[in-house]
Amino acid sequence: MLKFVGEKRRKEMQEETPPEGYNEYEMTVEEYEEISTLTKGNNLGEIPDSKLIAFWKRLGEKYGFDWETGKASPKRGKFFLAVPEDK
Repeated sequence: MLKFVGEKRRKEMQEETPPEGYNEYEMTVEEYEEISTLTKGNNLGEIPDSKLIAFWKRLGEKYGFDWETGKASPKRGKFFLAVPEDK
């Protein structure tokens, strides 16, 4: 069952601070299109998990975060949360 999220709650979700230890990152449009295609294909059984893992590893190297910690941000879209790598 779909639940309508009111405009006030939507704004609150966008303003939430990331959980302790996480930073928020923003993908490029190209990266977002790529992950969207990979995810859709993976859900349909057309794209193996290894391609998604390779994508997150590449982003982790580029943006400096632990690729295994990447997850959706409340802002959705191109935004995601991850734990920065220890340098």
